[in-house]
Amino acid sequence: MTKACGYNTMMEPTDSMLLNDIAGAQLCMIQLQFKYARPVNSLLCKNTPGLPACHHRPIDAERCCVRLKSARQP
Repeated sequence: MTKACGYNTMMEPTDSMLLNDIAGAQLCMIQLQFKYARPVNSLLCKNTPGLPACHHRPIDAERCCVRLKSARQP
């Protein structure tokens, strides 16, 4: 799914992709019901709203991301 949404690698793409392209790929994955294991604040459209891919695209943290677990949860 990552490649279908535009990521050019399965690993961390930050060295080889523009931030706007990464944000667009993240939005694509959210639309395809991808569940992020990282906290929602690691999504670029939460951190960098100035990116063109993020304009008018609200991020639904309840549906797109795995909830954080407390230290006591397995």
